[in-house]
Amino acid sequence: RAEVRSSYKVARVENDVAPVYTVRPTAGVLQPGETMKLKVLYHPVAIGTYSNDTFHITTPGGNDLLFSCVGRAFGPKVTVNKTVVDLDDVVTGKTARESITLHNHSRVPAEFAIVDSVTPFKFDTVAGVIPPLLP
Repeated sequence: RAEVRSSYKVARVENDVAPVYTVRPTAGVLQPGETMKLKVLYHPVAIGTYSNDTFHITTPGGNDLLFSCVGRAFGPKVTVNKTVVDLDDVVTGKTARESITLHNHSRVPAEFAIVDSVTPFKFDTVAGVIPPLLP
């Protein structure tokens, strides 16, 4: 068992792509018998991506440790309360109204857009952000 303190540094092994993981602290000193938790944050930039990054921990005494971070990015989960909007029979020149509701089941805001091709249907809101599900 070591009876001296040991400094350490944490660094990414590869630097040819933008980082999606943050490790903190990136340096420190451990007293004999002390442990240190490193905080790892994952901040992906695109839905559906798989990320893998390796970090190197070094000490002046020659200890070399490697650890990898892996993750896959998922987007928000949004559902609609109806998959069919039935307006029944509508007389020409008259208007029928019905509503659909988008539900965001995620902890992050979800952007949406309704692609309005050539159609007799009109939407009050065609794009926006659905607030996150509150805990």
